[in-house]
Amino acid sequence: MAFEKPPSLENFQEIIPETKIELTLRQKTIRILAVICVLLLLLLVSVNLWKSDLTAQLRGTGAVHGVAVTTLGKPFEGSIFVTGTKLATKTNADGSFLLKNIPIGQRFIVIADSQSGREVPVNIVAGQVTEMGMVQFELTAAP
Repeated sequence: MAFEKPPSLENFQEIIPETKIELTLRQKTIRILAVICVLLLLLLVSVNLWKSDLTAQLRGTGAVHGVAVTTLGKPFEGSIFVTGTKLATKTNADGSFLLKNIPIGQRFIVIADSQSGREVPVNIVAGQVTEMGMVQFELTAAP
């Protein structure tokens, strides 16, 4: 018993109608606008993700070291923190401080007491301790 060869698509080419999907100008415009919107959304999400502390932690961290003193040159006892993060520490009795695990890039270190504070810009480099040296804390009159 011989088996027949099954029919192929070429056998039915004549009876299969050709279907061309023609898009109208309006449909083309909507598709182009949708693609542009998706690309803009992806761009905004990636920029926000790149600026987040999560990716900063993935890119690397550094540390900052310095000595906070008053205008009279005496050791300042207060708080040190990094704006935009939850990182904070206290100065030692001699005014020195070391703050670790700071996300890399341009940051602001705040030296503060219970009434006022001073913001100091610093560039954090991955795997390095940025030395701030002596930072003078100026006491201001409270209102």
